[in-house]
Formats: sequence, C-alpha cells, structure tokens
Amino acid sequence: MPHQNIYEIIELLKEDTGTNRMQHYPVCSRRSPPTKKTTIQSNRHQTPTTERRIPTSSIFPHKEIHKVTWKSPDGKTTNQIDHIMVRGDMRTSILDTRVMRGADVYTDHYLVRSKIRLKLARNKGDKNKCKRERYDLNKLKSMDVRKKYNIEVRNRFQVLEEGNIEDPVLKYEGAVEIYTEAAKQVLGSSKKISKPWITNNTWKMVDERKEIKNKLEGTRSERLKVRLNEEYKQKNKGVKKSAREDKRKWYNMMAEDAEKAAEMQKQRAL
Repeated sequence: MPHQNIYEIIELLKEDTGTNRMQHYPVCSRRSPPTKKTTIQSNRHQTPTTERRIPTSSIFPHKEIHKVTWKSPDGKTTNQIDHIMVRGDMRTSILDTRVMRGADVYTDHYLVRSKIRLKLARNKGDKNKCKRERYDLNKLKSMDVRKKYNIEVRNRFQVLEEGNIEDPVLKYEGAVEIYTEAAKQVLGSSKKISKPWITNNTWKMVDERKEIKNKLEGTRSERLKVRLNEEYKQKNKGVKKSAREDKRKWYNMMAEDAEKAAEMQKQRAL
C-alpha cells in the first residue's frame, strides 16, 4: 500500500475533545447534520475529505479511563490531549483507538493505541533477490558452542562424502548448505538488541515497577494511591540507577576488551 495514502500522526492537540463526541461528528463523517462547529472544525470542512485530518480517538465509544491520555502529577486531574490523526479517506481503515494504561515508561501520558486494517500489496522488486539471513556469530566465542558447531559440520560433511558426488557444482552447493544449516541449528538468527547493556536484574526491577503501576491504576482508594505513587517513584529511581550502573559497566568492559585486543594486535576484534 502506498505510504502517502495514510498518515499516523501523533500530536498534542490544544483542544479538549471531552465526553460529548457529537461535536466531532462533522469532522469524522460527511453524513452528519449541520451543527455547531469550532473554528478548527470549520477550517477542516473547507478542505476536501481526502485532505482532512480526523482524530480517531473521537470516533469510538470507550470508558472514561480508556479515553484520557494525560494525568497531572498530583493524580487528580485528567485530560484527553493526545490523538492519532488520519486522512479522511482512510477513516474506514481504523478499527479502534483507545488508551493502553498498562504501558509503563514513567510518564504522565498514557499510550494511545490504534488498530489499522491495511491491504497487502505484492512486492514489485526482484523476485530472485532474497534477504540474507544473519546468524548469531557471537555464540562462537563460547568454547562449548564452537565444539558443537564443529561436530555438526563434520557429521554433515561425512554424509556428503558418502554420497560420492563428482559434480563440483553440486559439491559446492552441498558444502554451502552444510554450513548454513549447521549455523541455523546451532547458532540461530542474530537478534538486534537496542540496549544490550541492561542486565536481567534491571529488567526484573522494571517488571516490579510495572506491577506497582498496575496496582496504582486499579485502586480507587485515595490513601492507597498516595502510598503506591510514592512506591512507584522510588522504584523508578532504582530502575534508573541500576540502568546507569549497567551502562557504565558495559562501556568499561568494552574498553577493556578493546585494550586487550590492541595489545594482542587483533585488528578484527577492534
């Protein structure tokens, strides 16, 4: 699907949608009867339907807790100020828009999620061109993994030699398949890690912080909210401190490895 046909624009609107969604129907539908419109809505009506930007959060009915996108630091004031905008002709592609309160990144804004239905288009590129799979070669640094990989390759080559293949092309293709299949079975595909320095202990603290956040969102007692909010702040400080320590240790380890590689004149390691 061409990228210019739909826009997912997350922006902070200055207008408050509120609970009365009738005022947004003139923006969201061409079949709506003429009613009062704000200045922003009137300006949108002056443009064609395909050029209008529709706030999808004003279309679908949800509970109040699934509509508010911002909560004040004191926890008493809420508002709906974050919206996902789409073009008018892509209105039917939006299936649902709501707030996901479970997402936890220690911010006063909630995550706004929108379900979008798109049509798949055929890839018009080179059909014979395939994406090369990358294997996790870092596992070969482990002696046990290296031995396992060598045994796997040796066993597969033994089977290939028993086949008595004389054609050099078939031998080459068989050797390539042996190395790739052994790497796929022993090493596996490499996964891109955005923040490799974060340790399991820090991730455990993140999960604990998320549990406190879920309790905070689910309680109705003001006294309990105050206590959980304080626990949430303290746990967040612990997460940030642990992440900083992990990052510092990771960079120190990288520097030590680079120094050792330079001393041993291992240019590939640098």
